[in-house]
Amino acid sequence: MNAAPRSMEPGFGTGARRPGIAGRTGAAALALALALGAGEAVAQRVCTSTPTSGQTIDCTQGGGSTNDIDIDAHNVAISTTGNADFGVYARHEGSGAINVGLTGGSVTTTGTQGYGVIGWHVGTSGTVDIDVKNTMVKTSGFNAFGVIGVHQGAGTVAVSVDIEGGVVETTGFPAHAVRAAQAGPGDVALGLKDTTVRTTNAGTAHGALAQHTGATGSLSVDVRGGSVETFGLQSFAVFGHAVSTPGGATVSVADASVTTRGRFARAIVGRHQGAGALAVDVSGATTVTAEGEGGIGVEAFSRGSGAIELEVGADVAIEAPFANGIVGRRAAPGLPMAAPGRMVVTHRGDVRARNVGVLAWVQSMSGSTFGDEESAPETAADEPAIHVTSSGDITVGAGVMDAYIRAAVAGDDQTLQAGEQAVLDAIRAAVAGDSEEALEKKAEALETALEALPDAYTEVWKTRARGFLAARPLSPTDR
Repeated sequence: MNAAPRSMEPGFGTGARRPGIAGRTGAAALALALALGAGEAVAQRVCTSTPTSGQTIDCTQGGGSTNDIDIDAHNVAISTTGNADFGVYARHEGSGAINVGLTGGSVTTTGTQGYGVIGWHVGTSGTVDIDVKNTMVKTSGFNAFGVIGVHQGAGTVAVSVDIEGGVVETTGFPAHAVRAAQAGPGDVALGLKDTTVRTTNAGTAHGALAQHTGATGSLSVDVRGGSVETFGLQSFAVFGHAVSTPGGATVSVADASVTTRGRFARAIVGRHQGAGALAVDVSGATTVTAEGEGGIGVEAFSRGSGAIELEVGADVAIEAPFANGIVGRRAAPGLPMAAPGRMVVTHRGDVRARNVGVLAWVQSMSGSTFGDEESAPETAADEPAIHVTSSGDITVGAGVMDAYIRAAVAGDDQTLQAGEQAVLDAIRAAVAGDSEEALEKKAEALETALEALPDAYTEVWKTRARGFLAARPLSPTDR
């Protein structure tokens, strides 16, 4: 039970609190008071599951405590306007569990860094378990997250954030709607079921974000039904990101609507920077839409040596320049091509993209290469480093493999429109058996088109184009 002003965003790389006003005088006190919103109406903070009008829920256990924090609130109506004024706040500095349960009701905040619901563990052991059902959570302030569970510390603490039904909406920059974060040992899990999640006018504000920066533990994101929508620069709708843990990372989406609107935004993303395996699965009646320039529909991206499994059994629509449909990528320049675990990309359904429909790409210490299954480097299990199966039965193993080369002729099940029509023309010419002279002319036209592209895209397209020109032209029997 603590009504003292809280501080610091529960992020990574710091354990410090924002400084309090106590002990400061004169201009320094005035400046800090203005920065923290002193003088604004601040709700009364009480440790209770039954707050009354004008109250927020605020429970804290100190460093020597072994008690649990248990909040079980039903049909509350919490509203705050002050900066750093949270709707529901639970912090544990000792050894014990944080259990936050909300059913029905609403939580609304409008102040800077005014989180809707937060469970924050910095102690030696315990758990963080946030369970929200059929509740409306809305925040509109700068850096004001909707629902967040986080662990920071050396002790092992599992973090779980589960939301069923209801709405979570943020409109501030860069305010994530739902976040589960692990900065120590332990697992982290985020689950959504039949929930509406929105971030609006908020650059880099993700819809559902799970992060793991600790040394051990796994990461999982599970979205079932409902919708996740983001609007803003580099805003990801569903995002699972494991940084250093050797544990696995899994992102699963089924029967949901996932939409992004913003430059370089992604709809569904799994990333792993450690040695663990990465799996991204999109299934059922899921629809994936990305409407921003340079966006990606579904991405699995690893910087480590673990296996990558990317399976998409859903329609993907990417209606913007230089945007890609489905991307499996490994960027491991310090590893030989044969060292990483296998990448398997499987796609069923329709892909519509302005740039690349399906792309599997490996960068290693031996460089980025194009090839076919016969010439592909092999993993320790004597399997091709990349295996791609699309609706047109496309199977290719290699270093860099631009699956659109084959997918472009896979039939009506897959509609691919290259960002540069010259690329697609050259591919079709090769498949149709155009003469070498005709192909060279198309290659010249392609280089001209590449030079006209903005600098940010030129090198990427040159790499793809030259890889195509070096590849053996495909005949209909190769499809």
